[in-house]
Amino acid sequence: MPCPDQGGGVRIWTEVTPTSRLAYTSLVDFVPDHEPYEFLTVVTLTATADGTEVVMEVEPLHDDVWTGRLVQGRQNELANLERVLSQGATAS
Repeated sequence: MPCPDQGGGVRIWTEVTPTSRLAYTSLVDFVPDHEPYEFLTVVTLTATADGTEVVMEVEPLHDDVWTGRLVQGRQNELANLERVLSQGATAS
């Protein structure tokens, strides 16, 4: 099922397993001199004694530079989530 994201792209959900796993494809259509292509992201949630472990895995992009940019962005997203949750804020 398609789901627009905040950046104007669309994610296609390929797996939704309540409380444990999410998977979706995203379109890369902004790289000069490259045809658009999709890549997969899988998010696994595991209950722990302290809360929930979140692991995000992404398919490599067309080269190491773009994959590194993607990983840095996702690391930032997860760090922001951790910061908000540690402050006791709730998602709306």
